[in-house]
Amino acid sequence: MLLVGPLGAGKTVLAKGMARGLGIREQISSPTYTIVSEYRREGTWLHHVDLYRIEGLDQIENLGLEDILRGESVVIVEWGEKVETLLDIPYTRITLAMTRDGGRDILIEERRE
Repeated sequence: MLLVGPLGAGKTVLAKGMARGLGIREQISSPTYTIVSEYRREGTWLHHVDLYRIEGLDQIENLGLEDILRGESVVIVEWGEKVETLLDIPYTRITLAMTRDGGRDILIEERRE
């Protein structure tokens, strides 16, 4: 699933909640410097990807992200709009937007490109 939204919109907070929902109890943090973090819980793999510091499609292609996305794990990609044009598989896009009162608007879309 791709998480899209501006800095501070809550992408990492949402990813932490999803991981907890999968039963993962490890500390989930933004993998900005490692880019991809892996977690496992009772046979379920979670790949948490943060593309914040990635610029250009050539850098994305060198990550091996295609293999991760086509695998059997749950994949959460922060800054997902950076990889969206490369996807030719169904995926979920979650867009987070900050509201004037400090809340969040969330749009969830199933994409079947």
